[in-house]
Amino acid sequence: MPHLLLALNIVASASAAVPHRCDVSWLKQAQAIVSRGGIPSDPNHYLTTMPIPGGERTQLEGEGRPKVCDAAVWRYLFESEAGLALGWRDGLGNQVKILLSVDALYHDADSQDVGVVDESSEALSKYMSGLVLSELELTWDYGQLRDLYDEDKASEGWAESPAGLAVAATMKILRADAESTRIADGQNGRMLWYGVGGQMVPADGIVVGKLSKSYSYRDWAAGTIAKNIISNPFDALTQVALDDYRRRHDAFPASR
Repeated sequence: MPHLLLALNIVASASAAVPHRCDVSWLKQAQAIVSRGGIPSDPNHYLTTMPIPGGERTQLEGEGRPKVCDAAVWRYLFESEAGLALGWRDGLGNQVKILLSVDALYHDADSQDVGVVDESSEALSKYMSGLVLSELELTWDYGQLRDLYDEDKASEGWAESPAGLAVAATMKILRADAESTRIADGQNGRMLWYGVGGQMVPADGIVVGKLSKSYSYRDWAAGTIAKNIISNPFDALTQVALDDYRRRHDAFPASR
């Protein structure tokens, strides 16, 4: 869950209430209808359509269409826990329950992050580094690499094999790339930088001045950077091991 465990450096608090990530009123109405054995009106197919991980999500996030939850909630469902995706198939009642539960998790985290984060480069760098790492761990590919390593290391000698060493090195590089996220002064002012394959690159399009003032902007920025980090092609040994893991488990690959 993004930034649930981050230590925040809050220097001011906002007076307005923190908004929910989902339309809680609509979900609770739907929950009440389902509990009575009815079927809630769902013209936008919010509850009856769940694209595969890494696939198109236009039916849930169509431009100009009201959304029952924001994109971060859907990404969490697709990329954090396979059990949630499986539970989605158990009917409308479970779908509403899942969305309310995930909204509650996000709302608790957002409520801890209402204020303005310390604008100093050092404090903001530390904050964003932790947030990008959290987002990286939620990506589909990183989760599969972690599960692959945890499963195959139980086989004698696998961890010391070329494949085992390659997967471990890949995860180490990915985490180092995320943890290297920092604010640095440049010719055009302060910029956010992060690692891709061990090389530092600028986060073009991310405005440093907005990072200290908006939790939703920080969340979006960290998710964008994590996606760029995990999209860097894996080495051949790691990719072969990951493809084998997916075949064994009939697991969906993310869009790479």
